[in-house]
Amino acid sequence: MARILLAWELGAGYGHLTMLRRIADAARSRGHDVVYAVRSLDAAADVLGVTAPLFQAPLVGANHTLAGTRLPLGSLPDILYSAGFSHASTLLPAVRGWEMLLEVLRPDVIVADYAPVLTLTAWSFFPVLAVGTGFTLPPRHLAELPPLAPKAGAGIPAARILEVAEEIQALRQAPALGSLGALVGGDRAFAFGLGLFDPYRDLRLEPLYAPLEPLPPPLPPPANLRSVFAYLGGDFPPTMPALVALAEMARERDIRVGTYVRRGSQRLAGALAALGVTVYDHPPPLNDALADHAVVVHHGGIGTASAALAAGRPQVLLSQHLEHGLNGDALARLGCGVTVAGGGDPSLLGRAVATVIDDPAAAARAAAGAAAVSRGQPDGLAPLLDALDGLAGTGGAA
Repeated sequence: MARILLAWELGAGYGHLTMLRRIADAARSRGHDVVYAVRSLDAAADVLGVTAPLFQAPLVGANHTLAGTRLPLGSLPDILYSAGFSHASTLLPAVRGWEMLLEVLRPDVIVADYAPVLTLTAWSFFPVLAVGTGFTLPPRHLAELPPLAPKAGAGIPAARILEVAEEIQALRQAPALGSLGALVGGDRAFAFGLGLFDPYRDLRLEPLYAPLEPLPPPLPPPANLRSVFAYLGGDFPPTMPALVALAEMARERDIRVGTYVRRGSQRLAGALAALGVTVYDHPPPLNDALADHAVVVHHGGIGTASAALAAGRPQVLLSQHLEHGLNGDALARLGCGVTVAGGGDPSLLGRAVATVIDDPAAAARAAAGAAAVSRGQPDGLAPLLDALDGLAGTGGAA
């Protein structure tokens, strides 16, 4: 039996935790012990339960070195730069925090989901198996990553990220990683997701495995064709005004709305309920929400986007960041989704939903999108577990 540390640093929502939970369950079935270190204990309690073996992941503090600087995020190096890899002094406290936590936990293998600071800290001391999506795990062989949002202009070069990582390693008298692929991909990497959401699909040499969460089959139309389910984050400031505006529009146009707002306030729940919205205290099973509603509103996370696409439901996205925008672009190319940028006019979300509801061809385009979803991608869970066993020295193929 090996001790497996499953860790998550960057990103938001439940998707990272859902992936780690599925891997943890499978690792337990092989006799391994698991423990988590997560970005958000609150989110982890929602997904994993309050009795799960949880630790708070050491996080990079406010990046004061970039105060007053507006950095367009158009690539993964841009994101890493803004998340602490701009200066060694910004990154070092979190690295020291990980060192201390690793000394306490002494894992045999680390499973890292979007956890570059942990991967840097563990390099050459603890084996790291990186997991994620096509967005968070770019092809390992690329020395430089292409911009994913060309309008953002010239971004941060990968070499700058590696300079900071090498400075940290020199301070620790630890080996340098040598490549961006090692920083985000560890010793082994497994990327999961539908190919259409992989921004590096034309450059990827290694497999992109099928989503770990099984996708629903194409679903028949719901009983009420004028119905919307909104799954949004209450910790995103534009959510509250946009949802209230959506609820007001829906009441005027006789559209039924159900919603689950992650970390939503009682004030927001009360305002929505007063407007006739069904507000869920806990997230309903996504497949049930898809079956019961004609349109899905969400931020653009790959898990919800993939499930809604596979089910054949039109989507309206209230995007928060680069990855959401890219997922929205992929849906738009199929005619299955519309994206509203967060932070704009709150009424735009309701207008977009009304347009989709009133478009008789929207459901047909979504159904065609569902039929086009590839369901023949390889299953990556078994080879991941074999790699885990190999790294832990308990058998299997490394």
